[in-house]
Amino acid sequence: MYLNIKNKIEIILYKFFKLILVAVFKRNGDVLPLYLLKKLDKNLTDNFARDINAINIPVIFVTGTNGKTTTANLISSGLNKAGMKVCSNINGANMTNGIFGSIIERYSFNSKFNADIMVIETDEKVFPYIISKINPDIIVITNFYRDQLDRYGEVNTTMLSIKKSIQSLKTRPVLILPSNEPLASFVGFDTENKKFYFNVKSEKKEFNNDDNKNNNDNNNNGGSDNDKLNTLNTSDKNLDGHNLCKREKENSNIALTDAISCPQCGNILSAYFNAHYIMTNYCCNYCGYKNAAADVEAESFGDDYITFNFKNIEEFNSKIKNKDFDFKPSIQGYYNILNYMAAFLVLKFYCIDDEIIKKTFENYSTKFGRSFKKIVQGIECSIDLVKNPSGFNNVLEKIFEKDDCINALFAFSDRDADGRDVSWIWDVNFEKYINKFNNIAITGLRPYDMAIRLKTAGIDIKKIKVNHNVKKAFNEIINLISDKNNCLYKIDKTDKKIDKLYIFSTYTELSNLEKIIV
Repeated sequence: MYLNIKNKIEIILYKFFKLILVAVFKRNGDVLPLYLLKKLDKNLTDNFARDINAINIPVIFVTGTNGKTTTANLISSGLNKAGMKVCSNINGANMTNGIFGSIIERYSFNSKFNADIMVIETDEKVFPYIISKINPDIIVITNFYRDQLDRYGEVNTTMLSIKKSIQSLKTRPVLILPSNEPLASFVGFDTENKKFYFNVKSEKKEFNNDDNKNNNDNNNNGGSDNDKLNTLNTSDKNLDGHNLCKREKENSNIALTDAISCPQCGNILSAYFNAHYIMTNYCCNYCGYKNAAADVEAESFGDDYITFNFKNIEEFNSKIKNKDFDFKPSIQGYYNILNYMAAFLVLKFYCIDDEIIKKTFENYSTKFGRSFKKIVQGIECSIDLVKNPSGFNNVLEKIFEKDDCINALFAFSDRDADGRDVSWIWDVNFEKYINKFNNIAITGLRPYDMAIRLKTAGIDIKKIKVNHNVKKAFNEIINLISDKNNCLYKIDKTDKKIDKLYIFSTYTELSNLEKIIV
């Protein structure tokens, strides 16, 4: 045991502080207690990290830009259903204080750690620090997209920092990676770690540009694999992500990726995208870097069910009963299929039975802000956290697959946890949906930035109401939806479908909305 008398007292103080925050102030209380205790003991995290390493408990880390909370909670739920006691920062507090707070909470008053396994979601920024303290057995990376440039810098920098931190470890944790995402996949490139890859079934949707095809034919030196791929743009080597997005917006489509250049040599990638504009296959015509073969591949059949196919059976012979695994997803959205696959690979690694995984996936309920739904005054409110262009585009794509026209509340702020730079909203493809919004309310600290963005996209300003007060803005749009006479599009009076409100919120506004809605 590496815990001293001071650490044992800190366990008691942590539990006391959290009890006060939860019972009196109605807060999660995951972060503040650790912040206070670290003021008293600068070695607190080091001592508890050493104790965790000494216990030699299995540790799973989940990081990435989008989907890490859902993926980590899916893993935790599956392990719990299998009878394991799981230590996890289930509320999504994924910075250092939140992570160590979730660890200290699992200690009993006699300083015994009450968990069989740890599943920890980690913010990309603190990931190198956390794995330098706690030895991971498995690392799951969901994806890398631009996210709060003022905090993280360019996405390639974030990826390389994480890759170097993994390479610097004395141990070799197993890596669970998306083979369809060039940057996340590159973390496992040229490493000695055991790797498992997941991907969605390729539908071979190409960007049709004759000039690009001709240029690709002239420059292709990568073999038969490259012959099957269409280049994003090889005629303009200086094309950046913003201009690519701009070009695709003109065609009412957008590529949901920030990795248009090869992470190894920097040249433009050749790629296939599926019907949802998610990259499925890619290859660099210059250095030969390409997507790894997937161990598990998913095929979606709408919202009815999803099938996972094992492409590398040898790797799973001792862990699977059947070649295929199918289930009816409890959370929709094409991007959630990737989260399911990442969680599935981890659970199969620990030999969790297929039936347990199926029940977990089919009965999983989302946390607030992750496609969370609640009926308020007869109106179904769906709340999604939005923090970067790719995530926002994914959410919009999911919503408009089902709904032709929606009511929307944007809660948009720029506090530290949200990111001070709000320019990312200009890369969200609102242009594709200009005729699909009905009533719109905008609130938060930066509502006019969002209002200008929507107006510039071509959305009628008559539909937009701005109110800095979150509660008033919410009540106002609820009243507008309830009053059918205020609708700006024709409503079928015989339609008995429940009215819906979609709420798009930055991180810090989620707590304000939760107080109002839950």
